[in-house]
Amino acid sequence: MNDVWIADLDVFREKKDQFCSVGKDGICVVSDWDRTLTYPKKANGEETTSYLAIVHGGYLGDGYREEMARLYVKYRGAELATDMGEADKLRLMNEWWMAAFELLRDFGLTREMIQDVGARDAMVLREGVVDFFLAMNVGLVPLNIVSAGLGDVIVAFLEARSLKLDCVDVVANWLRFGEGGEVVGCNTSVIHSANKTCLIGVDKLGKRSCVLVLGDTLEDAEMVTDFDGGTVIRVGFLNADTIDKRDEFGKIYDVVIGGNGGFEYVNTLVTGWMQR
Repeated sequence: MNDVWIADLDVFREKKDQFCSVGKDGICVVSDWDRTLTYPKKANGEETTSYLAIVHGGYLGDGYREEMARLYVKYRGAELATDMGEADKLRLMNEWWMAAFELLRDFGLTREMIQDVGARDAMVLREGVVDFFLAMNVGLVPLNIVSAGLGDVIVAFLEARSLKLDCVDVVANWLRFGEGGEVVGCNTSVIHSANKTCLIGVDKLGKRSCVLVLGDTLEDAEMVTDFDGGTVIRVGFLNADTIDKRDEFGKIYDVVIGGNGGFEYVNTLVTGWMQR
């Protein structure tokens, strides 16, 4: 078992009891994708995201790789900043994401390339995630993946592993393609790391009053806000570049998992709920 910290054991027990009382028919999951369901890095040290899968695959050449690295250096610090005003962070993150989409178009990404990305092991699921997906599907528990990444890449990856299950819905950025399969743009409503709050509204939860939220940033914790008559358990994964934010994570996540952890603890939690 990896490092697991529980912020307030009494509150957490109360929330767990509520999940147990409603059982699988009253539960749904809202999860981030990159660095939450997937490990932040491969064994060879390469970072793994739905964007970097294209970079490391070499599909668009060294020029694309260099431009993506330049954007990362320019904007990553702002993404992780906790002392920046909301308006400034929203502006900077929108600039970053739009610039990344433009690079995909300008360097000639195609639908065929995306299918090849999905078939490769360019992203690595955390240990236990496959079991988690299967358990959600058997229990008919909705699993909403909310990502600032590329929905087309995520779905291609899941389909190649028979994990685009009936319970899975992906809310992400979707590319637009021309008649020849080339990228010509993206969807108009851009999802980035700073605007994921409330993308899954109470109306989408239906009669499911208990929500398990999984993320790896402070912003991910607010993908579903607390709501009347509902219970939200938040589980946060600390990665190498956020390990110093454990105390901050503990203020917003009920459970914090460190040590490059897998889904062992999460699966232990949901096993009890699935039996109700």
